[in-house]
Amino acid sequence: MSSFDPYASPQDHFGGAKPAPAGKGMMGDGSQPPHAMQMDYMRCWTILFERPNGFGLVCILGAVGLFIPYIGQVVVIGYAIDACEAIRRGVRRDFCDFDFGRFGEYLLRGLWPMLVALIVMFPIVLGIMVIAFVPMMGAAAMMDGGGNGALPVVGILIMVGAFLLAFVAGMLGTAVMMGMQVRAAFAQSLGEGFNVGWAWDFLKRTWLEMILGLFLLSMIGGVVINVGLLLLCVGVIPAMGLMMVANWFFLGQLYELYLSRGGQPIPLKAPKPEAVSRWQAP
Repeated sequence: MSSFDPYASPQDHFGGAKPAPAGKGMMGDGSQPPHAMQMDYMRCWTILFERPNGFGLVCILGAVGLFIPYIGQVVVIGYAIDACEAIRRGVRRDFCDFDFGRFGEYLLRGLWPMLVALIVMFPIVLGIMVIAFVPMMGAAAMMDGGGNGALPVVGILIMVGAFLLAFVAGMLGTAVMMGMQVRAAFAQSLGEGFNVGWAWDFLKRTWLEMILGLFLLSMIGGVVINVGLLLLCVGVIPAMGLMMVANWFFLGQLYELYLSRGGQPIPLKAPKPEAVSRWQAP
C-alpha cells in the first residue's frame, strides 16, 4: 500500500501547474490554489496516453460511446468527469482504468451536465430565434415595400445586424451554459448547476482561454476523426473515445485556471471510502 499524498505529484495536475501545499486542497475544502498556471491545450488529448495501455483505454471508451445505445456517451462523459476529479486530487497517472463495475456511477456523473444542457438549451434557442427572426421579418417587409429608396438598404443592414446579434447571443449563452455544466458535473448536483452567477464569473475569468480552447478542440478533433476514417474506419472507435473525453479534460483544466485566478471553488461531495482506497492502491 502506497502512502497517499494528493499533492506529491505536480505533473499529474492539469497543465503541469504546481500543486497547492499540503493541507490546502484545490478541490473539496474550499481553499484556492495560490499559483498562476498556463493552459496546456494538447494535454487534453495526450493525458490518457501517459498511463499504461492508454490506447486500449481510448478504444474501450470509444466502443462504449458508439455501441451502447442512448446512454453510452453519457457514461463516457461521466468517466471523464470522474477522471478529472481524480487528477485534481493528485492521483498518479494510472488512476483511470475504465471499470465496468462502476457503470452506474459513470452514468449518474455524466447525467448532471447533460440535463443542464437540455434544460438551458431551450431558452437559449428561443432567445436566438426572437433576436434573429423578429428584426429580420421587419427588415424583409421594409425591403418588399421600399421600392428604390433607402428602405431596402436599411432592411439589409437590419438583417445583417440581427444575424450578428443572434450569433453573439448564442455564443454567450453557450459559454455560460458550459460553466453551469462544469459546476453540475463536479458538484454532482443538478441544482448546483443553475448557479448562473458562478457560471458568469467562470466565463469572465476564463473567456479568452475558453474561446481558444474550443477552437483548438474543434480543429484537432476534425483531424483525429479523419485519421480514424482513413484507417479503414476502424480507427473511428479510438478517435471517438478520445474526442469524447478531451472536451472534459479541457474543462477540468479550465476550472483549475479559474481557481488560480481567484475563482470560487465548487462545493464537492466527500469522496466515497472505496474511491479513496482505489486512489491509494499501489
